[in-house]
Amino acid sequence: MPSGCVQEQWVITGAVPGGFADGQVGAVQKALLLLRAFNPADPPVGISELARRVRLAKSTTHRLLKIMLAYGFVRKQDDKYELAQRFAAPPAELAPVSQSALRDCLQPFLADLYALTLGTVHLGVPVGAEVLCLDLVHGQRSPRCGVRPGDRVAAASLAIGLVLLAFSPSPAPDPLAEQLREIRAAGICVRPMGGRAGLLSVAVPLCLAGGVPVAAISVTAPAARMHNATVLAGIRAIGHQARLALGPALLPRQVARR
Repeated sequence: MPSGCVQEQWVITGAVPGGFADGQVGAVQKALLLLRAFNPADPPVGISELARRVRLAKSTTHRLLKIMLAYGFVRKQDDKYELAQRFAAPPAELAPVSQSALRDCLQPFLADLYALTLGTVHLGVPVGAEVLCLDLVHGQRSPRCGVRPGDRVAAASLAIGLVLLAFSPSPAPDPLAEQLREIRAAGICVRPMGGRAGLLSVAVPLCLAGGVPVAAISVTAPAARMHNATVLAGIRAIGHQARLALGPALLPRQVARR
C-alpha cells in the first residue's frame, strides 16, 4: 500500500465502497453529496438551493433531508437546514486525514504528469457542483492557471470539474448534458483553457467501485504539445495507474474479496 494511504477514510471523500446493490449505491451517494453541499460558514440553506447544488430533484432532496433530520445529521430552522453542530467543522478540519491520504497516494502520479508534459498539474475532488483543488505541481515555465490548493471553483468551468461531473451519478445539468455524455464515452476531457489562448487542459477521473469518481487529475500545457497521440496515451496510462493505487488504499475490503 502506498505511504500515507489510510484505509476506512472513503466516507469523507465521497467514494462509495463496492458490494451494494445499484439502488443502495445511488441512495448512499446522493446522501453523501447532499451532506457535502453544506458549507458550515453559510447560514441555513433552503431545499431549492440544496437541490441546485447537488443537481437532485427537490422531492429527492426533501426526502433525504427528512431522514438526515431524524438521525441528527442536520438541524432545521424554519424551512431551512444546516449541519448539526457535531458535523459543522470546516472541511479542512473534518477530513484532514482523507485529503492528506489522497495527496500522498497521488503525488507520484502528479509528478509523472508534469514530467510527461511540463504543464501545470492539478488534483481535485468533487464538492457538490464545485471542485476543490487539493494539490498542484508546476515548473518554472509551466502556465499559471490561477487555481491553487484550497480553492473551490465551479466544476463546469474547468476540465477537471467537467470530468468529475461527467462521471457523477447525479443527473447532468441540461446545458451540459451532451458535453458530459461525450466526456464519459471518451473517458477523458480535452478542452481549451478558458481565457488562455493556445493552452489545452486534459483531465481524467479517478473512479472506484461502480464508476464513482473520488477525485480527478488534470494537466494544462500548450496545445501544440498536448495535441499528440503519445502524450494523450501517456496521460490515460498515468490516470489508470493512479486508479490502481487508490483502490487498495481506499477500498481494502473490496480488493480482498476479489
